Amino acid sequence: MAQENIQPQQDKTSEAQRKAYDELTSREPPREVELPKVPATLGEAMEMSEDLTDFQAAVRILHPSKLEANSVMVGRIDPGIFLALIHLMSINEIMQADPVKLIDVNSIYRDNYVRLSIGLDGKGIIDIAELLGAGREEKRAREMLGMGRLA
Repeated sequence: MAQENIQPQQDKTSEAQRKAYDELTSREPPREVELPKVPATLGEAMEMSEDLTDFQAAVRILHPSKLEANSVMVGRIDPGIFLALIHLMSINEIMQADPVKLIDVNSIYRDNYVRLSIGLDGKGIIDIAELLGAGREEKRAREMLGMGRLA
């Protein structure tokens, strides 16, 4: 019996609230608001951003928009093709060099060795993930230390 009395009161309250809302909304015409121009995708938004978080920087490194020589550092280089890939990349770089200038073959091979050894078995990806985790931990620690201080 008590539940029957509660239900009509709730209906009256919600009906009164609905009428009050309709009355308030009909007094003023709707405002015209110009929406800000936002990029269509998250990738476009990250490209436009000047201030990158640790996560955004790691994602930009792991998923480069343009492949460069250093991109192999975040690839997964199979040990079976390591030496052949060093040779191919070095020869390619030598062939693209200006024929008038002197070529430092040693530095070309050394640079490609370093790039590929970082990417060997995906170690570059692991390093980036570890740096990302360390950046998050450092930020959390700074926030926790900052909470206890008086401004």
